[in-house]
Amino acid sequence: MTVTQYGVTAFEVQDWDGSAWVTVPGESVTGNNRIKRTFTFAPPTTDRVRVLVNHALAGYGRLTEVEAY
Repeated sequence: MTVTQYGVTAFEVQDWDGSAWVTVPGESVTGNNRIKRTFTFAPPTTDRVRVLVNHALAGYGRLTEVEAY
């Protein structure tokens, strides 16, 4: 399924390196039109993860679920 309104079209998955947020290699997305995205990457050594939204349709981005394990 693809987004039609309020979809996040550009974002980065980041983790905390102890002093700053760092984009997980290969996890910067632009031109997204999917409702669901799944990422698999090497386990980072961190206690914090975030999704930095850089662009969304209609100026509003909505994330309904983020899982990290």
